[in-house]
Amino acid sequence: MALPRAAESCGQEMSMATTYHGALTSGSIARSKPGFAARVLQRYIEGRKREASRQIADYLRNFDDASLESMGYSKMQITKLRRSDSCSPFIL
Repeated sequence: MALPRAAESCGQEMSMATTYHGALTSGSIARSKPGFAARVLQRYIEGRKREASRQIADYLRNFDDASLESMGYSKMQITKLRRSDSCSPFIL
């Protein structure tokens, strides 16, 4: 490595150092949002949960109120179940 002329004339070597304050490990790098694959998997899981909740609600609608009460469902849960648009995970 060639030294600048000023350093050669004084008989000194020059050096340069770069410092970084922070960890450079992969675990310390935080993403602001999940990656593409994580989002796809999360959407798939949510869709499967909604479908399972809908199927369970459809199955439970076949029981009468007395049977549902004997299974531990409250009046409010049964009323929510009887609504046609209800496919809430609350029923599970």
